[in-house]
Amino acid sequence: MKRILSLFIAIAVFVVLNFTATAEALTVEDKIDYLISQGFPEDFLENEEASAIDDIYNTFYGKDFQFLGTETVDMSESYSLFGASPLDTIPESAMRLKISSVQTIEYENGKGVIQEVVLYVQYEWFGGKPTICKKDGISVNWESGLFAFKQDSFRSIDYKKFLYYNYGYKTSDWIESDSQVDPTELNQGGLGYIAYLNRGNPPENPKELVGAKGWARMSLLPRYKIYNKDSKTTVINAEYVHNKSPFTAVGFSWNGAGVTVNLSSRAKDSVAKAVNIKYST
Repeated sequence: MKRILSLFIAIAVFVVLNFTATAEALTVEDKIDYLISQGFPEDFLENEEASAIDDIYNTFYGKDFQFLGTETVDMSESYSLFGASPLDTIPESAMRLKISSVQTIEYENGKGVIQEVVLYVQYEWFGGKPTICKKDGISVNWESGLFAFKQDSFRSIDYKKFLYYNYGYKTSDWIESDSQVDPTELNQGGLGYIAYLNRGNPPENPKELVGAKGWARMSLLPRYKIYNKDSKTTVINAEYVHNKSPFTAVGFSWNGAGVTVNLSSRAKDSVAKAVNIKYST
């Protein structure tokens, strides 16, 4: 009996160690291939860093889910605190904001029951923008009677890219500069968090910031049972507020059940986008 028990334990240990080694052997490309095979679009994943791919993979591995889509909007950086551009200058797009939604589903009697809605908010500055690099504010709002924020589901990461001198000027890879596991403000129907443009770990002899981007993930839980049908629609929106003033700071406040970014209209550039979630009761 003792020999049989010892053999069973040895087999169990072997299986666990083999599974662990196999999981550790997965590359970022392996995880991307898996996510694409399960329904994630390639263009959603192609610009993400390894830390983001790991998070997405760990969130959805082994689950039934549907990628619902991505909404995108571009923002121009105005040149002064009064929002006016120099004469004969057409503002160019300087920042891109994306909001994407994914829902996990479990089936009961042939009906798809929505378990949670996972939101991704991504931003990226390009062309050497922005001119003022401080703290920007991002808010996400939803229908508070339909969804509740899932505890401990928030995560955000900011990245930077620098021009630096190392026997000639070179551009660095994306460097992870900040991460957060809690939003700055949370209400029944919304949250707010900071996009850090003023912090990071540049290489030695940096000349300038040439790129900044970030992503955030959060989950919403239905307050009652809803199904994967399209008879009803609810809207979830994200707003990015850029602080273009060296004299002010971004803050957040409650707006009903939601959250808004506090900054005067003269001190900000802002852009917003929404996604629609279809469901039935």
